[in-house]
Amino acid sequence: MIDVHKRLHAYKIAHPHDGADPVMPISRDIARESTVICLDEFQVTDIADAMILRRLLECLLQLGPIFVMTSK
Repeated sequence: MIDVHKRLHAYKIAHPHDGADPVMPISRDIARESTVICLDEFQVTDIADAMILRRLLECLLQLGPIFVMTSK
């Protein structure tokens, strides 16, 4: 989430008057950089992070990277 927050901040600085949701362009960048995304037992306690993560995962699933998720 630290990386996603950095990307969100950079997008908002680069596009100050753009009212569009920055999650899709950020998702495209992540999908281009990663063909496989591994998530190991992540926990989200911040409601804002949960909302961002939901949109991010939805966009990434549309873009096609392979997800590997683990749990106990």
